Amino acid sequence: MVSRILLPIDLDHIASWKKSVTTAIELTRLYDAELVVLSVFPQMEADFSQFPTHHLPAVEVFRREYLPEDIRSRAIYRSGTVARGIRAAINQEQIDLVVMASHNPNLGDYVMGSNAANVVLHSPCSVLVVR
Repeated sequence: MVSRILLPIDLDHIASWKKSVTTAIELTRLYDAELVVLSVFPQMEADFSQFPTHHLPAVEVFRREYLPEDIRSRAIYRSGTVARGIRAAINQEQIDLVVMASHNPNLGDYVMGSNAANVVLHSPCSVLVVR
């Protein structure tokens, strides 16, 4: 049973959600689930409360602009690396399915691995990678 779906987004990179948002919406409707939109902010020296506040409303604006009103959704935030932030959200929010986009690999991905690959390898739930 899928009751909570996670959609990680990066507001600075449309490719991080452009293809996956439609799939996430369709699956949310299919399962009558809740869609949890996640934005992960880079780890900072200061605590998370010091993060620039202009990013927080931007995720809510994304949610209102791109998600239909007929689905249950909410926005959450984490700080740290993308893959760790996603994995933390999976555990803390009791996520059943992650729907995330992936890009064509670059040189760094071959050395370090992509965020999508990291989440797929270490996630306790199913992950759908949309290309």
